[in-house]
Amino acid sequence: MIRYIFSVITLFSFQLMVAQTNATKIQLSKGQKIKMISKDTADIKQKRGEESMDMKTVSSSQTEIEIIDANDKGYTAISMLKKIKVNFDGFGQKMIYDSEDSSKQQGMMADNIKGMLNKVDTIQLDFDGKKIEDETDGEKKGGKGRGRGGMMRMMNQGGGNVENAFLLVPAEAKEGNGWKKDASKEDVRTQTIYFVEKIAGNIATVSFKRKTKGTVSRSGGQGGDMKIEMDNLSNGMITVDLSNGLVKTYTETTNSNSKTNMMGQEMPSTGVSVSDIVFD
Repeated sequence: MIRYIFSVITLFSFQLMVAQTNATKIQLSKGQKIKMISKDTADIKQKRGEESMDMKTVSSSQTEIEIIDANDKGYTAISMLKKIKVNFDGFGQKMIYDSEDSSKQQGMMADNIKGMLNKVDTIQLDFDGKKIEDETDGEKKGGKGRGRGGMMRMMNQGGGNVENAFLLVPAEAKEGNGWKKDASKEDVRTQTIYFVEKIAGNIATVSFKRKTKGTVSRSGGQGGDMKIEMDNLSNGMITVDLSNGLVKTYTETTNSNSKTNMMGQEMPSTGVSVSDIVFD
């Protein structure tokens, strides 16, 4: 009996250890598909001189990602926006857009949104789940940001960021402690502090706080170059499968504080945006 009990305890302990083995790189396979369902809200207040311009957006989208290749550097994936709904109120105009309702596909930004639908974007991901930029990336070269990524950011669509689908939790991060991660892109620095709230089997619940600060320069054409100074704070919650680094749910609330300089004019803005994403 004692030997039996000892064996059961040993087996249980072994299973527990296996269940909590953290992936050191994201685990994906060719042909694998990930569905991103995002709901987003944004309330932004911007000033131009003495004029105040408020912008409110409520949107939802569905994006599908498919892994088409895996190699020793990472993964090649295609991303496609399948559905989107937008309710926008700003610049003195209102717009309601629904990709599944032809009677709600008119007005400001409608043509740009239509152009994003079912468009295949090919992306490269490293084993941390981060996008690998190449020299042809228009935004990296200071492009206008009019592509799908720029439009999704303008509408504060968290579902437009494929990187939200992945998170690697370090092996030393147990319940009740966490880790810090620094990143930089162009002249923008980001620091994120993660904290493991709970671990149940392979699923970890992780909270985070993030600070993003720096300056982004963009070419607007016709002499309309733009410089955006930002100082944003955000917090959120993530549930992730420790065994493969795939995120199940992602929620983030961002308090933004920025200043846009264009053609000698300064436009400060503040706001709050919320992204709520489910991955399937």
